[in-house]
Amino acid sequence: MKFKHITRQPTPLVTLGELVIDQHPELFKALVIYTEPRDLTDWLTAAAWLTPEEKRLARLMEEPPRPGRGGQ
Repeated sequence: MKFKHITRQPTPLVTLGELVIDQHPELFKALVIYTEPRDLTDWLTAAAWLTPEEKRLARLMEEPPRPGRGGQ
């Protein structure tokens, strides 16, 4: 079986962001407004205010299985 060796010239890789900056700078400025860092404190600490019942269920679901059927 003969193999043919194909030599390719490397092409430069352009990311989507670089392409948008180059072709449409006004679109890039509009997109940057929506991708600025946001304060996520409320979202991250939401689980801290669990009710006692929710805390009990969370503790129950995190404990390892007991020995016996299925738990080994």
